[in-house]
Amino acid sequence: MADDFAISIAGNAAFWILLALLRYAEPWLEKRNPRRRPVFFYGAWASWLIINSAVYYLADTGRLAVNVWALFILLPTSLVLFLYVARCVVGPYWSVGLRSADRRIDEGIGYRQSLSLVHSELSFLGTGASKLTDLSREFEDAVRRCRPDKPIRFLLMKPSDENLTRAAQRAGKEREAYKKLVLESLRRIARVRNDHGLSNIHVRFYPESQLGGGISSVFRLMFINASLCLMSYNVFGMSTGKQPGSELPQLHLVNLG
Repeated sequence: MADDFAISIAGNAAFWILLALLRYAEPWLEKRNPRRRPVFFYGAWASWLIINSAVYYLADTGRLAVNVWALFILLPTSLVLFLYVARCVVGPYWSVGLRSADRRIDEGIGYRQSLSLVHSELSFLGTGASKLTDLSREFEDAVRRCRPDKPIRFLLMKPSDENLTRAAQRAGKEREAYKKLVLESLRRIARVRNDHGLSNIHVRFYPESQLGGGISSVFRLMFINASLCLMSYNVFGMSTGKQPGSELPQLHLVNLG
């Protein structure tokens, strides 16, 4: 029995030492290359797996009581690993409001679902908001649910912006393709505003430079109910698929205030 407890203490000690080394080495190495962060996460799991596999082998061969392995090695190391993941892996992101992410917008909180989340406030920064206004009924319902005393704001590109023409050419489309999308989206926004008397809908545009064309690449930001922000990036004319841009990743940010 004494040997069993000695093995359990040694197993836990080894795991604690490995986690401590990972914990203290992580900030130093991450400053040199943030891409290395996953190495520490997988290193913690590998340490847990190796130690428990080794001790389980001792239990399976009769050199260690199974109940000692389960109670004094498996459970403590699992708890420590859980706390490590919660505090050091997930915790830093949650503490700044980054709660989740979608590998692809169309596989996560897509355009239809994002509109269904709108209940009181909406602000949008992007190219033309056409992916939202294309969903005419959902878009209309979303803006009508917003509070009348709060502005519904859109920051978009001007239809005349030369970057829309260049983006269309890069995507192999006709020169006016993206300009037409933005114009049609603006018409839908205006139609909803006028039909329902929503004077709190405001549209502003990115400034254009004197050289022709304004901002060539922007983030897409959708602020929902002053509590959630869906953020993705957009590279004009480079996306493909049925809904260009829907294959891009998206971050979920929450307001911690």
